[in-house]
Amino acid sequence: MDNDGMPEELITLRDFLRWAVSRFNEAGLFFGHGTQDAYDEAVYLLQHALHLPLDRLEPFLDARLTQAERAELAHLLDRRIEERIPAAYLTQKAYLQGLAFHVDERVIIPRSYIAELMAGDLLVGSGHALIPDPSQVTNVLDLCTGSGCLAVLAAKLVSLRGSVRVLPIGIAMGLIVMSMIFVTTLPVAIVRMLRPEAGVLA
Repeated sequence: MDNDGMPEELITLRDFLRWAVSRFNEAGLFFGHGTQDAYDEAVYLLQHALHLPLDRLEPFLDARLTQAERAELAHLLDRRIEERIPAAYLTQKAYLQGLAFHVDERVIIPRSYIAELMAGDLLVGSGHALIPDPSQVTNVLDLCTGSGCLAVLAAKLVSLRGSVRVLPIGIAMGLIVMSMIFVTTLPVAIVRMLRPEAGVLA
């Protein structure tokens, strides 16, 4: 073992990727918060730790890691294996419909079939869509919101064609504040975060 706790035989990014996949499988980790298996999760964590683009890994596989990079990667992988912390909490990012949301232990990691529905032609579009004319939508309610991510996606979906007020309602402040980090970048006329016990937050 090297000083960072990683086997000294690990030299290239390819080495670390293979080692991480083996350790994840050996530990019997659960996947499903954005990745489907040990390989995808290892790739994501390596890309995050080394600040690499999420859509390309192949060009970097034979690159050597610096001591600082080894230490950062060792810490991240150790927490994933030993503490079994989901990758999204370790990176404080979760992706839904290609959008990155800030998440931490205060919110449920966003994953939803409704988000998939919103991305298709069934919800918004022409013909037999449930909302044939998004410009007519003036209010969107996300009842029992978790992280508020669906409200953000809804705002993005309909606000491009008109002004819309989005109302995510949740039971606790911690469950909805994360989405505010992202919401403010969208062309939404009014965004109000609500709690039944506290009323309008913003």
